[in-house]
Amino acid sequence: MSLLSSLQSQFSIDGVASIVNCSDDFPVIQISNSYADASIALDGGQVLTFQPKLQQPVLWLSKKAIYKPGKSLRGGIPVCWPWFSDHPTEKSFPAHGFARNHRWQLEAIEQQTDQSTLVRLTLPASDATRNLWPQPFELELKVVVGTELSVSLTMTNLSDHPCTMTSALHTYLQVGDIREIVISGLDQTPYMDKVQDFSLFEQQGNVRFSGELDRIYQNTRSDIIIHDGVLKRQLKIAKSGSLSTVLWNPWVNKSAAMNDFEEDGYQHMLCVEAANAADDIIQLQPAQSHCLQTVLSVLDQHA
Repeated sequence: MSLLSSLQSQFSIDGVASIVNCSDDFPVIQISNSYADASIALDGGQVLTFQPKLQQPVLWLSKKAIYKPGKSLRGGIPVCWPWFSDHPTEKSFPAHGFARNHRWQLEAIEQQTDQSTLVRLTLPASDATRNLWPQPFELELKVVVGTELSVSLTMTNLSDHPCTMTSALHTYLQVGDIREIVISGLDQTPYMDKVQDFSLFEQQGNVRFSGELDRIYQNTRSDIIIHDGVLKRQLKIAKSGSLSTVLWNPWVNKSAAMNDFEEDGYQHMLCVEAANAADDIIQLQPAQSHCLQTVLSVLDQHA
């Protein structure tokens, strides 16, 4: 029996959940319940799409995304773990860790009592992961598709000594026009500006966009509200297990240099990432766990 056939027979739910191949050897879970449609790739454990019924898509996914095992797709919610950005000491190691570049294992798809749908994935250790991260670990991703989208990444230290890690749920959001976007929730929050050589600043008022933006906001648990006048809605991004929030838009030149970024795609996307980044480093004692969660919801269709 093929992998796809095995997954279909074990986990499909009539009228709600199915598993299909998006391309050769690239299985994707498709969810369609009474609240929303969503899709999740086993490769990378990556949520690709989320669209509440009768609404615009919440997540942005590049039309030039490359569906290939071992490569993170441009868009959706890539999982960055066990390090965010570059590895702290080994510059040859892949950026943002290995979780987004390895195949996850599907453990369960369940209908909840409120008719939302739970998908549970785990990332098994392998020789390839141990070459990059020798510490024994357990990594679980829970995705709940309902009136809102909840994504929870739980990491557990299975070694006999403490270990440190950073991480992020690298969420790409769809917006009408980045130049018209206003973000509230970060006023007076300090941030590290990667565009300006990691200089430190403090946010004054709302965030607006007029060029490349790449910032790590620090010591914040705040919800973020995206005010989108073009799509006539507000998106709320809540989080837990995180003291850092990353905002990113590559703008014209950087997006044009990426072969999986559609032309002018930067105008319609924005990353708001629940993160453990910069000084927000997680240290886990043996057998200790940490859960990083982001929750996306549409507040107002007429903002």
